[in-house]
Formats: sequence, structure tokens, C-alpha cells
Amino acid sequence: MQRENANLVDPDQTTGYDVYITPHAELTMQYLVGSERELDTVKEAIMKLSSLPRSLDSFQRRDGIDIFATRLGLQGKYQIEYGVHSGAVTLYSFALAGAALIAQHKSEKPQLYHIKKTKGAWAIDVNNPPKTQEVKTQHAAVNGQSNDLQKAAWLMAAHLEKRYGEIQEYTLYHNPTHYMLGGKGDTWESFRDKLGITTAVTRKFVDILDRAQEKGDEIKWVAHSQGSVIFAEAVRVYEKRKQRKGSKFPTLDKHSVAFNGCAINIAHNHNRLTRMGVRYTVHNAPDDMVAQIIGLNSVTLLLKGSRGRVVGIEKFKRSVNKRKSVTDGTTTESPHTLPHGGSRDRELKLQHGLQRPSKEIQSTHDASVKKLGEGFFNKPSFFNFRGCRKR
Repeated sequence: MQRENANLVDPDQTTGYDVYITPHAELTMQYLVGSERELDTVKEAIMKLSSLPRSLDSFQRRDGIDIFATRLGLQGKYQIEYGVHSGAVTLYSFALAGAALIAQHKSEKPQLYHIKKTKGAWAIDVNNPPKTQEVKTQHAAVNGQSNDLQKAAWLMAAHLEKRYGEIQEYTLYHNPTHYMLGGKGDTWESFRDKLGITTAVTRKFVDILDRAQEKGDEIKWVAHSQGSVIFAEAVRVYEKRKQRKGSKFPTLDKHSVAFNGCAINIAHNHNRLTRMGVRYTVHNAPDDMVAQIIGLNSVTLLLKGSRGRVVGIEKFKRSVNKRKSVTDGTTTESPHTLPHGGSRDRELKLQHGLQRPSKEIQSTHDASVKKLGEGFFNKPSFFNFRGCRKR
């Protein structure tokens, strides 16, 4: 059945909100929902949004007006985030939650994955992930902390497409989160790498860089947040290896990297990266506490003359003021999570279901839903929601 939009409400209903879903949320739901029983529970909860989108079971997120998140499924296994605006409900994300998410974190290990864009969206089947033993793509990424595999897959795609334009595939080196300790465990891991106490996830990455260099193909990386720490420490370890093996041991000149929201100090790492032939660019938000305070990049500016001091102090102050947005904020509230770049990026994020709508991009959002809606849920019976209809 062809339909112009993914309207999930009862076809006989004449009042209430229309309900739509982004390609990213649709594809993730397809991968995660494991049985007909679960599907019925999820379907029932989604359809209730048509009549009661602002229910007491949901809570409003702070990164925009009328943005909500709610648990659904058996034992609250899943969480959806959705926006309510212009008489419509739009589902932006569908993810594991609670005990199911913890179990997923526990099962994940440092690993390379070959990620491909599917029907315009970045999502993978975490129950059967596309593992690979080497980097076979032109683009690759290392994710930061507190990213399960599903989140890392789409978040790193957003960072790569910001830096290098639209791509269809890339290789993800997944840096798993410490499921019991959350951000604290990941922060401790970063601290050890910064001290030169090389962690297991970084030692494995050194070998990945080595094999890719030997293969001879040029690779364009993005290293985000803790991923920048892993990358920088891997280059340090590789340089030590080169010093032991002599001048004939190759540099890393086949690698280039964009450091996004980097948790390393660029001035401290510049000489080593240059010696090893790694070309790099830096993209930090001026109010990102990870880059400006933890990475000490705003502090470094204090040593660069009067103008540098003014800029450094301003970045430091803005980062302090926005620290809660990084530590407690949502994906789009935080100046750290998504690629830095301003309003033009928000249009790109909308296309992937990464950006929650706000007043200034309402018209862009409406156009995006209309464009992406064609053919939603036009798939086998497992995802033929009752009530899909042509508008």
C-alpha cells in the first residue's frame, strides 16, 4: 500500500494528532523490536500519542518546546523521543532503555564495524552487527564516551558528514561505554590514556592504524570527545614503536583526522601529530567544556598574547556557564555531542532524525517530514501498523 506519509493513527479517526516517524527511528525500531508481542505493545503505545501526546507517562525534554520522551514496550524496554507541533506528533528516536540498555552495554567490546546508510538513515542491527577486521572504507570514526553501538553508529555518521560531506558508508571503531560506571568509568579510561597508561581500547586502535597504514589507502577519520584521546594516545604509542624499529618504519601519513569536540590539548599534541605525518583539523564549540576545560584548549590561548587571552577567557567562561548542558543536557542541548557548526547543520540533522525541532527551524522541519515521509512503513506485514493510511 503506497502512502504519502507514515501516519500511524486509526483510519476512521477524524480528530487528534497525526503521528509520523523519521527514517532513523523507523529503521532502529525494525532492528530492535524482537517479537509480535512486543510489536503489539509498542504499536499500542505509539497510537495512543494521537489522542494523548502530552500524557503523564512522558516527560518534557529541555532542548525545545513540546519535546517529550517516554518508555514503552514490555518492562519499559524501549524509549522514544518525539515532538508535538502543528497538530502532529513526530517520532525522532527509538532506543533501548533501562535493563535492556545496560545488558547491551555489557555485551559490547572494542570492535570495528562497517556501517552503511540504509534508506537514507544510519542504523544497525545490534543483534547481528556488521563486524569487520580492518578499515575498508575511505572514511572512519572513533566515538566518545557513553555511546552504545546504535547511538555511535548514527552520531559518528553525523560528524563524518559534517566534515566530509554526504557519504554512504564508513568504518566505526566502537569505543564501548562502561555500563556499570557510566560516564565516570569512561572518564577514568580517558584519564589513564592522557597519562600514558595506555588502555586496552587504545592498544587495539594502534594496531588498526598500523594495518591501515601498511595497506596504503588514505583514510579520513573523525575522532570525537574521548575518541580524540584514543587517537592521540595511539599516535604516541605508534611513534614509540617507530623509534624502536628505526627510520624505515613508516609514519602515519595515510591518515588524516578531524578532531570534533576534542578532549585533548591540541597544542600539546601538535608536534607529535606533525612528526608522524597525520594531517588534522580541529572543530570545537566555544562553549564546549570538554574541549575548552577538560582539553585545556581555552587555557592554552592564555599564552598567545593579549588577543589570545581575551578569547581564551571568554571560551572558558562560556564553557563554565554551559557545563550543565554537557553533563545533564539532551543531545541537542549539549554543545558537545553533535558536530559544531550552527543553524545550517540543523537542517542536516533533521534529515537523519537527529535534531529536535525548535521555533527557528519549524518550517525546515515541516518540509523534512514531508520529504522523508513517502513510503514509510511500506514493508512486510511485521511492520504494517494497523491504521496506516494515505492522507
